[in-house]
Amino acid sequence: MIRVKVYLDGECVQRIDLRSTDIIIGRENTADIQLNSPAVSRRHARLTRSGEGWQVSDLGAANGVYIARGEAEPARVIIDKVMPGDVIIIEKYSIRFKELDDAVKSQEVRADPAMEVSTDIGKNRTQFISMVDVLQAGQGFTAPNSLEGTPTSGPQPVAVPADAWWVRLRSGTGHDRTFMIPGHTATAGAGDGCAIRLPSGPPELVQLERTGQSVSIDRVAKWPFPRVVVDGRSIKSEVLLDGQSFVVGDYELSVHLHADPKKV
Repeated sequence: MIRVKVYLDGECVQRIDLRSTDIIIGRENTADIQLNSPAVSRRHARLTRSGEGWQVSDLGAANGVYIARGEAEPARVIIDKVMPGDVIIIEKYSIRFKELDDAVKSQEVRADPAMEVSTDIGKNRTQFISMVDVLQAGQGFTAPNSLEGTPTSGPQPVAVPADAWWVRLRSGTGHDRTFMIPGHTATAGAGDGCAIRLPSGPPELVQLERTGQSVSIDRVAKWPFPRVVVDGRSIKSEVLLDGQSFVVGDYELSVHLHADPKKV
């Protein structure tokens, strides 16, 4: 038995336990793993198990099948081995699986529910809060350099560099986060080292650089998805002015060169 989790824009939208060793992934309603997108073929891919382990096969889909391993950029495959921990990427969907032993599964202890990903896409939307918001939230915050370790009595001041600028991430599903950029450059992506942290996608997707009163954006990821869109056009590089935005999947990111947009 394997447990499959399907993610869309960083949110788990399906969790399925399958006993089959021949699994069809596609848009049609008879698929074992159904992906509801017109960019996904009716029978897009097949996941099979043999004596040598699991492999994924492209069934001739126009948009292809990709595998990501660790921090490496995803590679398009026709037929390739896939191990638990690898990520199968089909259009905007990321698919992960792990093998379960039936005996172990029956005794499985659930983790802390607060740490689990919701499988109900209508509930428990992830809400992002910027570090600036946390610091300004006020009561009970202990400054890192405090020797006493006692709660403070009020909000902690946040130093804002004179040349700081901001990027605001928003979506129609409740995401709203503002990132303060203290220098001239920043990277947007899902990696831990990115100044602009995206909910999903490649570790590094876009490089941003401020020059005077504009910000240039350059796509640096080799991932085919998500696309970077400006004014309805898929772009590899673009120059944005104050207040203008670009779109990544379901997320809109706007650049603000003079003031935090959530405080204006």
